[in-house]
Amino acid sequence: MDFKRLLSESLNKPSVIPPGYILGSCFLGLGIMGLVSPAQAEIAFPVRQEEDEKEPSDVHPASRGSRIKSVLRAHLYSKAGRDLVFGLSFFALQYQGNMRAIVALEGLVTIVGFVDGFAVWKYGAEDVRPLAWSYWVWSSSILAIAGARLYFLPSSQ
Repeated sequence: MDFKRLLSESLNKPSVIPPGYILGSCFLGLGIMGLVSPAQAEIAFPVRQEEDEKEPSDVHPASRGSRIKSVLRAHLYSKAGRDLVFGLSFFALQYQGNMRAIVALEGLVTIVGFVDGFAVWKYGAEDVRPLAWSYWVWSSSILAIAGARLYFLPSSQ
């Protein structure tokens, strides 16, 4: 059985749920969570700074009481914006049917996973540092899959 031909045929068949919509939904969900509830986003991205002594008045209502320092709040909002852009990019590319760009973007967003893992390792508390490995393993897996898909994807797509 010819693996290249089999993979090429499977990439040419329309899937039940196109991959751009799946990845776009994941990133949109992360982005919306980060905007609506920075405290929940901080749990998913466990990089804490020292706790604030006094809660500032300009804190988003969803993050009040979370004791997240304002610098970290700003970072979580930026991360949410980044995730929204990735999600909308996947949706736009899938809507256009540009599979090569979807697969390339899938591979490129793994850079974000590697950097996020590094941030958790470097700036996370000692007890959450092992979580960095989950970022690195998932990013490596997605990068390998995207590389294989891009290599075997017909040039016409």
